[in-house]
Amino acid sequence: MTSKEYLQQIRTLDTIIDQKRQELNNLQEIATSARSLDYSSDRVQTSPKGEAPYARTAEKAADLDVEIRALEDERLAIIDSIHAIGDERYISVLYKRYVEGKRFDLIAEEVGYVETYVWQLHTEALAEIKQHRQT
Repeated sequence: MTSKEYLQQIRTLDTIIDQKRQELNNLQEIATSARSLDYSSDRVQTSPKGEAPYARTAEKAADLDVEIRALEDERLAIIDSIHAIGDERYISVLYKRYVEGKRFDLIAEEVGYVETYVWQLHTEALAEIKQHRQT
């Protein structure tokens, strides 16, 4: 995996984390909502099941929460690799590009460099990421 692909994982992780958080919210809503009784049909006495109806949903929610935390840890590890470079210019360009998802022209405007210099910094920063990942 190239350094660029490695850093692009941040966006993918952001998307997955957002989707899983939405699913977690849905599960929590289901687990805490009151169910209405259906009086339209005849009641047949049934044996109670061994667990409360919301228990399975709550268990799924807890598992999903653990999964989200693991994905967040993976995302933070990639961001930490950006911060480990040590050169403020590289950190700034990579963070704005891969974490904030900004285009090169916007990055150049924000940091006060011409766009071609930002591209050069980006290329050098990717080489630094590669070197740090190999050690």
